[in-house]
Amino acid sequence: MRKILILILLAVVWIFSMYQLYKKESTSGRRENFMYRKFLPSDLVLRDEWFGIYFNDNKIGYANFILGLDEVDARQGYKMEGEAFLIFPVLGTTQRIWLKIRSKIGPDYKLKSFYLSFFTGVQRTEISGIKLKENEFEVTVKEAESERKNIISIPEGVVLGNFFGPPKELHNPRPGMKVKFLTLNPLTLQPEEVKLTVVSREKLNIHGKNYEGFLILTEFSGLESRAWIDNQGRLLKEETPLGVTLVREPQSKALEFISTTRSKGFDIAEFFSIPSNIKLPAQEIKRLYVRLLLKDIDVKQLENNRQQVLNVEDTPRGKRILLVITNVFSPAADNTITDYLKSDNYIQSDDTRIKSIAQYLVRNLNRPGDKVKALLKWVYNYLEKRPTLSIPSALTALNARQGDCNEHTFLFSALARSIGIPTKIKNGLVYIDGKFYYHSWPAVYINGGWVDVDPTLNQFPADATHICLVEGELSQQIDILKLVGKIKLEVIRYE
Repeated sequence: MRKILILILLAVVWIFSMYQLYKKESTSGRRENFMYRKFLPSDLVLRDEWFGIYFNDNKIGYANFILGLDEVDARQGYKMEGEAFLIFPVLGTTQRIWLKIRSKIGPDYKLKSFYLSFFTGVQRTEISGIKLKENEFEVTVKEAESERKNIISIPEGVVLGNFFGPPKELHNPRPGMKVKFLTLNPLTLQPEEVKLTVVSREKLNIHGKNYEGFLILTEFSGLESRAWIDNQGRLLKEETPLGVTLVREPQSKALEFISTTRSKGFDIAEFFSIPSNIKLPAQEIKRLYVRLLLKDIDVKQLENNRQQVLNVEDTPRGKRILLVITNVFSPAADNTITDYLKSDNYIQSDDTRIKSIAQYLVRNLNRPGDKVKALLKWVYNYLEKRPTLSIPSALTALNARQGDCNEHTFLFSALARSIGIPTKIKNGLVYIDGKFYYHSWPAVYINGGWVDVDPTLNQFPADATHICLVEGELSQQIDILKLVGKIKLEVIRYE
């Protein structure tokens, strides 16, 4: 129910990956391959850098990045390590997460291996890769009792998850300088383009100390962030779109966050919630009319099987959109439904345990709607409702027996797909106790049309307060970062 946690995690991963680049494009458009030589210092000096991580002026964690020679044999190349520890106060609970990233670079400046770990104290996801041959890696994803292997192509020079500075072109930055890169998204393992623009020279104060820096505007996957570097290209400060900020600090200062965070008493889920102008009734709402004020959105993405855009007005502050949401079933053919039966690293519908549970739950049922209700009820009762900061996964949820809307949605989706019911994931807002919260829920294709359901709230169909902003799984969820904190919502009426 508190989808904001996975969005915060994506923002933190942004910090780890912004400068993790494997291809450079000059401003003239000419491309050239390069390897780690463009990033690594020629004098082989070890780097050990510490940063505090802040949210809304509250310290929530630290990050540490290390660059050194291979500890076994310095002639074998470099090792790079990064780790972060964060604490998130959410709805009276304390969420903790450890992120660790390691990679090894050979003496030829080529990537040899990498390892990423996300651990919440309850759930752990590990992604590792080892080079098989030129540009080809075997990648293993481990979580709970599941292990999946894939062969992927990673071009020469890919840098995974260890900050050790931008490329040498920015070691002597000048306003107006522009650089384009491709970086590897550590969650999807897909290349993403990054554009860096040196905007201006600025003075900034960090914990009472003055710095002369350069403001860098970063564009990534349609999002913008800001970073400040000194005249040697070292990161001083970085601000992500969701308000998570990285600040260079001495080690002692970076590690002070535990007592500081506990004393502040802020709550991340409540911070991003949107108060409703009308208190909605507890009973099921079948039709809801809302007016949204949004910037930089394709209005077409708001229209789906149960949402219709009635009017759009362009204003200086963005698009004012009149939207109606209904939970009335409307059959519609869809020739893409086979895409929503696939198993992947996080919706493991081909797992034997997932299949066995689903088949048992529907063993005496024939109608698709009855099968969906049985799966829905089981997931609702099986998972304890707890805010969870993790990479959502069906098998992890199955083993942990707890989670928020993401875990409920991914586990339900895996169960449904395993018995041949197409399922897709929706991300947006839902009304609860006077506020709209960021939320995730599935839709199933039955009886010739899509039906939204909600295993977190045990709703079939999902009520009309579910407002979909983005459709898609983990790789698409970053799109909702563009909207968080920027949405104005007014309830017009309901039925």
